[in-house]
Amino acid sequence: MRPPGCRALSCRHRSKKIYYTDFLHAERVNSIDVIVDDAGVQLVAGSQHVVAHTGGADGIMVNPVNDRQLFVGGQQPRLFVVDTTNPDPEHNWWRQLAQMPIFNVKPMNNDFVLGFSHNGARTLERFHLISGNLGNGISGDLITLNGYVINITAVIALPGGKFLYTSSTDGGESSGVGEIVFDAFPATTATLAPPKLFVAAHSGVYDPYTNTVLFWGGKLIRQYSVDLSLSFGSFDATSLIGNGGSTGFRHLDNGAVDGQGRFFVAANNGMLIWLDFRATQRVATAASGAFRITAGDGLDAVTAPVCILA
Repeated sequence: MRPPGCRALSCRHRSKKIYYTDFLHAERVNSIDVIVDDAGVQLVAGSQHVVAHTGGADGIMVNPVNDRQLFVGGQQPRLFVVDTTNPDPEHNWWRQLAQMPIFNVKPMNNDFVLGFSHNGARTLERFHLISGNLGNGISGDLITLNGYVINITAVIALPGGKFLYTSSTDGGESSGVGEIVFDAFPATTATLAPPKLFVAAHSGVYDPYTNTVLFWGGKLIRQYSVDLSLSFGSFDATSLIGNGGSTGFRHLDNGAVDGQGRFFVAANNGMLIWLDFRATQRVATAASGAFRITAGDGLDAVTAPVCILA
């Protein structure tokens, strides 16, 4: 599987970009350059760059059918759309949403992206990406949620059309995982099944490299089979998160896989944590590292490294 945001099988440049959000400072959407190889992941010194000023910033993802476009959850009823090739940080525009504040955005497949709230809203909003561009004038489809009433913190698309959700406190210490059952496509309603108690499930992602699901929250990263019947262990990120920043920000928030055996996740105290599990396919035995990408607290979400476009 190709890394999200990379159309070519290999990148033209040795270094790649990671985009990230900062929810405390005016420079909401930023990027850094990294070198990813068998030695690990190294930050390119002096590569931090302000990409966009948005009204708020939480989750972030690269448009899976347009490498030059980012979607940013705006901590308000807006989904921000950012053109990474535009040098003006004020250039972004937003899609006004019909529900509660959007805190995260995730790919569900290459046709659409799902924006959602974790403030108890009873709707999801789906945006079609068939044209490769979420342009002005394209509205989302509202999906009414039935069933269990719960705050959603992430949606996870699995092979075969199955979808999971996570629900947790901000730090991820208290969390659960349940299934979202969508009506026949194109769905306008979906049912939330009651969640099962999970440790460290503030967010999650399907990893195609290992055909497993990763969950994380607090200071733990856990790995399960797709049907959640088997646990493949966990990785304790306490030492990588460190003691920097405020006590209440020393936990994992939003992250992404690159589809090639690596995982990248933001800690709210400013640390980017990476795992390389190519050798064993297990996060419990992964090579790992971390580096600071914000001066203080405020780091919220990171993308996986993507090719530098030139």
